Amino acid sequence: METLRDAVASLDVLIALGTHPPIREKDIDAHLGIPSDQRAQLGVRVFNHAWDRPEAWARIGTISAGEMERISPGFLVEEVVDEINKRVLAADHILIIGPVFPHEVVGFSGGYKYFFPGISGPTMLHRLHWLGALITNPKINGIKWTPVRKMIHRAASFVDIPTTLVALVMRHRDIHGLFIGDPIAA
Repeated sequence: METLRDAVASLDVLIALGTHPPIREKDIDAHLGIPSDQRAQLGVRVFNHAWDRPEAWARIGTISAGEMERISPGFLVEEVVDEINKRVLAADHILIIGPVFPHEVVGFSGGYKYFFPGISGPTMLHRLHWLGALITNPKINGIKWTPVRKMIHRAASFVDIPTTLVALVMRHRDIHGLFIGDPIAA
């Protein structure tokens, strides 16, 4: 974090919680390995995503009912409002860091999933989960290109900020692979 902090004007970390509860400060300290007082000295700020607080979101686009019908092969035929945590929109560059593993709603975690549902408003968040449920877990989990992933990529197309992904392939607590680059290609 110190190396990155020296290369940027400011460094904010937004934890992509989806609907999970906020992470306590002591758990953030343990996860990042840097206590909050040291982060403050470095000028690094850490925020939990607030999916349930409307003042935290910004509307960035809408996916039409017709487009949703095409994306979801007819499972979801309704307009979907695309909202994201507005903190991310203040960035000059977004760096997504996280693991990739099979996921019951999207197929695989990682990439733009950290935006949607990770830091999205409830409309997008709930529609993504509903689409995954309609398709069913056996047809989603461990599949690379799912309709839910296509919906996530469409929603991400409304974010007009350069974004880099650092995708970690983990085995227990050890890194076994590292892919860096465009969030779709990496």
